[in-house]
Amino acid sequence: MVTTTWIGGTDNMQWSNPNVDPIFNPWNTSSNWDNGIPGMDDVAILNNTSTTSYVVDVASLVLNNSSLLVSNSILVGYLNPGVISGGLIYLHGANFIAGSGVSSATGIVEIGSGASYEWNGTNSTQTIKMASVDPDHSPVESSVFSFSTQFDGTIEAFYMHNVINFNVNGASITGMSLDGHTVTYTTTAGTYTLKFGVNVNVSDLVFDVGTGKITTLQVDPNAPCFVEGTLIRTARGDVAVEALKVGDLVVTSSGAERPIVWLGCYNLKRTRSSQYEISRPVRIQANAFGEQQPYADLWISPGHAVCVRVLDEVLIPIGYLINGATIKQVDVAEITYWHVELECHDILIANGLPTESYLDCGTRALFHQSSYKRRRIDICEVTAQYCRPLTLDRSSVEAVAIRLRERAKLLGWSTTSDMDIHVVADGMRINPQGTGNLMRFQIPSNARDVHILSETFIPAEWSDGGDTRKLGISFNGFQISDDKGQCRRIEMADVYLDQQCHPVESYDNKLWRWTKGLLRVPDTLFADLYGSRCLELSVNAGGQQRWLKPIIASERRESVETAPLGMVAACALFAPASAFPNLLFKSPSTLSVDLDYLNAGDE
Repeated sequence: MVTTTWIGGTDNMQWSNPNVDPIFNPWNTSSNWDNGIPGMDDVAILNNTSTTSYVVDVASLVLNNSSLLVSNSILVGYLNPGVISGGLIYLHGANFIAGSGVSSATGIVEIGSGASYEWNGTNSTQTIKMASVDPDHSPVESSVFSFSTQFDGTIEAFYMHNVINFNVNGASITGMSLDGHTVTYTTTAGTYTLKFGVNVNVSDLVFDVGTGKITTLQVDPNAPCFVEGTLIRTARGDVAVEALKVGDLVVTSSGAERPIVWLGCYNLKRTRSSQYEISRPVRIQANAFGEQQPYADLWISPGHAVCVRVLDEVLIPIGYLINGATIKQVDVAEITYWHVELECHDILIANGLPTESYLDCGTRALFHQSSYKRRRIDICEVTAQYCRPLTLDRSSVEAVAIRLRERAKLLGWSTTSDMDIHVVADGMRINPQGTGNLMRFQIPSNARDVHILSETFIPAEWSDGGDTRKLGISFNGFQISDDKGQCRRIEMADVYLDQQCHPVESYDNKLWRWTKGLLRVPDTLFADLYGSRCLELSVNAGGQQRWLKPIIASERRESVETAPLGMVAACALFAPASAFPNLLFKSPSTLSVDLDYLNAGDE
C-alpha cells in the first residue's frame, strides 16, 4: 500500500492524464501523482483541487477541500481497509460503491441523474444530495441510494424520481416508522435508521414496507401549471382558470374552439423543502414579451412553456427565460396551481400570452380532482405529442433571453454592478471606507452582532452558463484588527464559512468564496481585542450585475404581491371578449410572441 498525492492542475484534468509539459506542468513524474497513479490498495490524496475520473478503485480517498467528478465508477475500500474523507464527490451517471472496508466517511456526495451510491461501510457522517428535477422538460433518470449497513449520514436532497433501497443481507422488514425526519426500519436482523435533512419534505415520502424502498410523491415542476387567478381565453371571454369546467370551450392560438377534457389543481405552500424551491412560480410582468403580451402579470410554473417565434413557432419552458426582472421566480407563502388539458396538446391564451396546455407526463394522479393512477411515461412518448417543437437548444434559448433582457430595459429596468456592500453591527449600518478591492469598516468597540451584507444576483439570469446560485460578493479573505495592532483572520477553508457561503473555489493556487448575501462575522474574531476595531474585507471585483427596478415596476410589484391569491391577475373574473378585441381575434401567425417585433420594442 502506498500513499500518493495529486500534483496535477486545478482545471479538471483527468485522474491519470500525464503531466509532461515542461513549462505549464513541470513535474518530476510522468503522471498527475507524486507517487504514481493510485490503485485499489492505495491511499489517494487530493489537496485544494478538482479533477475528473472515469474509473477509481482505491483503498482510501482523502479529499482535502477538493472535488472529484466521477463519470463511470468509483470503488473505495472494497477489499482493503480505508476511509472516505471530506470534499465533494459528484456522480455523473456513475456508480459509487463504498465497500465493507470503509471505516469512516465524511464529506458530500451528489448523486446525479442516472447515478447510484451503494453504502456497505461503517461510521458515515456524509451528506447525500440526490438529483433534482430541473424545469426543462428533459428526460430524468432515477438517482439511487442503497445501504446494506447502518448509514448515519443525512439525505439532504431527495426529489421525485429518486429511490432509496434497503439491502441488508438476510434481513426481512417487519415495520417502518417516521419520527420527525428519521425513518426507522424494524427488521429480523435488528433496527436501522435513516435520517433526512430539514430541507426534505418528509410528508411527501412514500414507504414500501415490503421492500424498504423509499420514494417521494411530488408534483413535477415540468407540468404546465397556471396560478389561480390566471385568465384563460374561452368562447365566452377570458375566464379565471379556477372557474373553468370540463367541457368549456377554450380559444387556442389558431382561433379554434376546443373543449377542456380534464382540470386538476395542486396547493403549494412555502416550506424549506427542495420541492418548494424548484416549484416556486414564475411571474411574467405585463408587456414582458411585447405590447399586452401578457396584458397583466402572468404567474405560471417554471416548467410551463410559452410559444415564441424563432423563424417558426417553438415552445420554450419559462424557467429557461428567467431574467430576474420582467421574468422572475417568486417566493410566495401559498399558491394553487391549475392544469388545463385538451384532447391533445395545444396553445392556450393566458392573460393574453400564448402558453401550452397541460400534457400528461405520468404525474396526473398527484393533482386534486383526479382518479388516475400514477404512471411513468417515456420522454420520447411525451415529446412526440407536443403541438410545437420543444426548444432547449442553448443558442436558441439564449437568443430569446437576450431580447427579453433588452425588452426589460425598454420597460424601464436598468442594471448596476454596485452590490451595496455594507456591514450591520448591532443593528447599525456601517458603510465601507476606501475604494478598490480592499474595504474597511470601523466597528464600535462594544459591537458583537456583526454581519457583512450585500445585494445578490443569479448568474444564470444574465447568461446561458447555467449557474443558478444566488451570489452576493466574491471575497478572498477578511480580518479584524484593533488599536494595538492585534489581528484575527478567517481563512477561506475555515469550516465556519461552509454553512454561510458557497463552497471554496480556486484557480492558480488562489482561493475565494461567494457569499449568499449575508455573512455573520464569528464572535471568536473579537476575543481579546481592545478599543475600536477595523474589519478589512478583500473582495474580487467584476462579474456582479443586478437589476434596478423602475418606479412603475416597483408600484406594480407592491400591488400584485399584496393582492389575494385569487386576484393575482388583477382583472375581472369574467372579462368579455370585446374587452380585448386586438388579442382575441389575432391571426395564428401573430398570436405567438414575434421576436422580431419584441426586438424592436413597442414601435
